[in-house]
Amino acid sequence: MLFLIVIAIHETAKPKNWEWFTSFDQPAQPADELDETSLENIDFRIKREPTLSGNAFLAMSNETLKLTPEQQKLENLPTSVFKEIDDRTMNILKRERPALDAVLEVLEGADQKDLVAAADSEVGYRIINAESGAENYRGRLIHLDGTLRAFRKRELDGLYEGWMFTKDSGNLPWWVLCSEQPEGISLAERMEKRVSVAGYFFKRAGYETARGPMVAPIVVTKTITLKPDIVPRAPQQTENISYYVAGFLAVIGVAFGGMIWYFIRSDQKFAKSRLAKIADSRLDAAPEVVENLNSLLATDPNKVFPEDGEVESS
Repeated sequence: MLFLIVIAIHETAKPKNWEWFTSFDQPAQPADELDETSLENIDFRIKREPTLSGNAFLAMSNETLKLTPEQQKLENLPTSVFKEIDDRTMNILKRERPALDAVLEVLEGADQKDLVAAADSEVGYRIINAESGAENYRGRLIHLDGTLRAFRKRELDGLYEGWMFTKDSGNLPWWVLCSEQPEGISLAERMEKRVSVAGYFFKRAGYETARGPMVAPIVVTKTITLKPDIVPRAPQQTENISYYVAGFLAVIGVAFGGMIWYFIRSDQKFAKSRLAKIADSRLDAAPEVVENLNSLLATDPNKVFPEDGEVESS
């Protein structure tokens, strides 16, 4: 019983055994990686650009998109800005560049704190990539929390791009484009940094991987915010409680030792008393009494008490 009590105290002292009790009102922690099969209903195929034959050519427009102050609302940009956007094509097309420039202009004139406050944090990876999700959420200001695993500068347009993974994206990335290099984040092909992003969903664009072309949602933002690393606290509670456990066991040991000592002392004291001698004499029968018992005549009870109820004299 004492051994079970010691084990129970030892296990109770571990903080990790109480995480289920203290996490009822806490948000779920981001998972490092989810199973890819949970995203199997999302279409990641690439739409190839049509090839031109003969003397055919494409006429590209050089127009720039200018938004009125009324149209530059932080929550949602007007759908007219994105009329030339085509999802599931490789990278950003030339005809989509005016739309990208318009989004960057809105971000340039916005304060980062206002962007974070106005962003929608309920839009996730599955929602964006679901059927018709891209059309419904294009130009929506969204907020993401996750892990940045690569960050580089694009030679084509001078923008910075990062590959970010969130709880619901698993090992499939968000493609983040920003106009400013974030503070505390250097260019690197491999990293593990906790970051947050407040930006506009632009399109689902293709990128090359070792497994072939894949599609990732592009989020255009002003900058990426670096979050402080989580430093695990030392298990001071476990170390401190060990003194209480040792003290508790010491008290139990002293109590049991005191009880045993008390019983032994009582037995020794009784053995030397006159009462013990009287008790011993009462228990020992005299020899003549034993002889008289041996000489007694044994009688069968069936003869003394027959079944017909008549008692026989002997």
